[in-house]
Formats: sequence, structure tokens, C-alpha cells
Amino acid sequence: MNHDYRLIRTITLYSIATDEFIREYNLNEISDEFLLTIVAGKEDDPLLFDPYPLDEKAIDELNNLLENKISFEPDLFACFLETYSAE
Repeated sequence: MNHDYRLIRTITLYSIATDEFIREYNLNEISDEFLLTIVAGKEDDPLLFDPYPLDEKAIDELNNLLENKISFEPDLFACFLETYSAE
């Protein structure tokens, strides 16, 4: 059985104080190759489905490429690269 799906990559912010979802930024305009330069992908996760924490340096690098800049306050928010699939 063949499934057609597309990968949706986002930067997701959560409140450090409450773990509450704050905001999601779409990364469809960013290449997988570039994402692999800012996160240490795992051998058993080639499509980056695991969530990967991002630091200020990674956010700055992404903001250089994004039209919709990520607003990130590291004392308030935990920031992750997240991937899911959609049909």
C-alpha cells in the first residue's frame, strides 16, 4: 500500500512555566539540508520526526531565512523543531 503524505515542519514555542502551547511557525520554506545544519539529527530519525530543542543561535540562523521572524525569549519559552505528516 502506497501512502501519499507531506511533511510539515514547524518551530513550536511552549511556556517554560506551564508547558502550554504558545505559538507555531511554519518552516515549509526551509530545506531539510539546512535544518540538519542546526539540529543534530539522529541516525534512527532521518525525517526529523522527534522534537529537537532549539537555542538562540539556531533561531537567529532560521530568522535570517524566514519572512515571518520567530520571536523568542529563552527565559520564557522552550522552542522546538517539530515534524508531522499530513495527507
